[in-house]
Amino acid sequence: MKQKYITKQELADLWEKKAICIEFADGSDALAQENGYTLEQCLAMDDARFFLD
Repeated sequence: MKQKYITKQELADLWEKKAICIEFADGSDALAQENGYTLEQCLAMDDARFFLD
């Protein structure tokens, strides 16, 4: 299934409402909040893309 990536603005808007997934440059992914990432850390990532779980 093709992911619909979200922008960093959408990321900030949805952070408290939805589970966010991070796709890293190497193709791996992780649930952001569940794995202890902060919104600030995610917004600072330049080599990652975000989508909703």
